[in-house]
Amino acid sequence: STGSGCRHSCEPCSKMAGAATLLPPAAVGNVVVRPSPLKATLELWRLFWWDSPLSVRTQAFLRLGAIIFVQTFRGKASAMLSTARRQQIDSMIKDSGSDRRRILSGLGRYVAMLLLLSPVNKLYWRLLRSLRQLWTQHLTSHFLSTFVEAQCLSYGTGGSHALSDTSPEASPEDSEEKRSAAAAHASGGGDGPNRLPDQRISHDVGTFTMLSVMLSLEMLQATINLYFNSRLLKTVSPWLSKGVVLAAVVGTMCTRLLGHRIPAMYEAERHADGDFIYSLTRVRENAESIAFYGGQRLELKRLGIKLAQRLHTEWVRFARKDEVQLFSQAYRQIIGLVPVYLLAGRMEASVAVAGASAPLPARSHGHHSHSHHGASAGRGTNVGLVNQARELFDDTLYQLLVFAENTSDFSRLSALASELHSYDAASRATLLHLKADQAESPAGSSGARRAGAGRRILLEPRAANGQAGPLLQIERLSLWAPGLPARLLVDTLDLEHAQGGLLISGPSGVGKTTLLRAIAGLWLRGDGVVRREMDPKRVLFLPQQPYMQVGTLREQLLYPFTDEMCSDGVAGDADLIAILKRVALDHVLKRVGGDLGVVRRWAEELSIGEQQRISVARLLVHRPMLAILDETTSANDLSHERLMYDCVAEVCEAFVSVGHRASIEEFHTRRLTLFGEQSGGRWTLEKLRA
Repeated sequence: STGSGCRHSCEPCSKMAGAATLLPPAAVGNVVVRPSPLKATLELWRLFWWDSPLSVRTQAFLRLGAIIFVQTFRGKASAMLSTARRQQIDSMIKDSGSDRRRILSGLGRYVAMLLLLSPVNKLYWRLLRSLRQLWTQHLTSHFLSTFVEAQCLSYGTGGSHALSDTSPEASPEDSEEKRSAAAAHASGGGDGPNRLPDQRISHDVGTFTMLSVMLSLEMLQATINLYFNSRLLKTVSPWLSKGVVLAAVVGTMCTRLLGHRIPAMYEAERHADGDFIYSLTRVRENAESIAFYGGQRLELKRLGIKLAQRLHTEWVRFARKDEVQLFSQAYRQIIGLVPVYLLAGRMEASVAVAGASAPLPARSHGHHSHSHHGASAGRGTNVGLVNQARELFDDTLYQLLVFAENTSDFSRLSALASELHSYDAASRATLLHLKADQAESPAGSSGARRAGAGRRILLEPRAANGQAGPLLQIERLSLWAPGLPARLLVDTLDLEHAQGGLLISGPSGVGKTTLLRAIAGLWLRGDGVVRREMDPKRVLFLPQQPYMQVGTLREQLLYPFTDEMCSDGVAGDADLIAILKRVALDHVLKRVGGDLGVVRRWAEELSIGEQQRISVARLLVHRPMLAILDETTSANDLSHERLMYDCVAEVCEAFVSVGHRASIEEFHTRRLTLFGEQSGGRWTLEKLRA
């Protein structure tokens, strides 16, 4: 790749475009039609079990194979334990305590089987957790790859985040369009801002994989147990083995009828919960504005309403869930009495027949104790058999009712699958739309401009024919604003800049920040060529709103690199402390006691002006050849502004900055003035000083 292949037309992006994706949901007009929950679930499963890399699939199937082996062992062991319990009960009743050694021996074998099964159960749960974590990691990475790229590429086409809320170039129409697009994108299907993508990625993916693993493996375990238990139950009573199937069918139908509204209730609960969380986030982000307006009471009232809605939907769902569970438990308890009453009567009859046909010599002795002992032996055998039949019947019924017993969890899985599928499909569609915009720029009103349609902005390294050119070179660059009809912001700009400062000025909304985005490779709506230094260690972009990590003060200074990636010019904390003092942030050092390793939420703790000085400190750390500044000093006073530009001029061979203040002209050698769409994209370039 030549550098223009950064993230717009490079090979990795091309591979990603052909990577495994979900089928987009069908659309009728502007309404997205979701697939069925079953189809959505299967397609999300396919991403892991079929479309994942070979190494991931290999690990997944090996772990699944181990789980199935352990499940089979558990199923067989359960059947053996059932038989052992029956034999132990028979032995205890028959022997009547006369042969304690035999009883203790059988009891010891039974306890040994239980002890052997205990670590097997622990191994099963460890294997299950490892499979769930692998699945969660892969599916989360899948969503993250789309999320990050779509968010960054959206700047290039005027998407949902193409203009920031504080951008001076954002017109009311653009802001409204931005908010609508942002709401649609965040919802994963266009149904409101309460469906945020961070909730999808951070919470929903983990819950989906947990439910998928637990429910699917529970059904598999139920199937294995059903095989062993049904065969054993058939040997005890063929009629019971048929009756349990009928009982399960009736129980499942009744449970399904009672719980058919639970999926919709769960989805309503998720909507209400997301709405409440979104409202809290908005209050936190806009706390200062709310305080200036004195709107605390109103916000408390609105939050109270959102909370009441969330609690109400939760209460309604749990009430219906309790009704379903109450029916299921009562049904199993009542049906579970059938084996006891049915087999007890039939076996008493068989004992009576056996007693009537007993040999006469046994009766001639007249020993009632002998006759009574024979009856007790028969009844003892029946007690063990009835107990085993009851256990097998109950276990088999539970295994056949596995869907009915987990109605609530299946409802959660269905809702999550539908929402995740819709979000992923919408994100993929957005990404494909953004990439399509790379290949075709909007045509202007003139025939000459139409001839330029189909071109795109090319970002290339400055080296040509083995020789380095100027740090920044722009050839016939034209830029359009988002929306239709196309609005030409800059028309065929030609520019070379190799040394000193270049100031980009002009009224708000003429395309100054858009030009910087084109230089960075973040703006796609246009055509022309941008050649610049492409080494990330030799060029640094300083936005108006710096990005502050949740981390240490040291990490803020080294961003976007780490200690290992940082320039050799900075040796350690002593240099970083000196840099902080150089940009007048020594008071920040005092707050943390001089410790650069203190973790804080710096975006909340530092003012915008302090954050802007942190960004200039990053420039002193990395010492790039070329710096691009977007109103980097706008929140600082004149003395700090001078200090910051002195730092920029000290370390950079060349820099380009956007600004409105007349005070910054003295730090630049040339000025590029943009006049915007009102003048057909006209621009002028003039010298300020030698």
